[in-house]
Amino acid sequence: YVPAKAWLLMDCLPIRYKVGQDFDATDSEITLMELEISPDRIEEFGVAA
Repeated sequence: YVPAKAWLLMDCLPIRYKVGQDFDATDSEITLMELEISPDRIEEFGVAA
């Protein structure tokens, strides 16, 4: 058995993000480096595999 933990985040809203590269008006791709979310509820589970 390998002990582990898992989290279930429900009803999340993004509140802040940081892009990994500069914006380019001619390119539609954006790389996210950081994403901060605000979950409404969090459930934690112990997992054994």
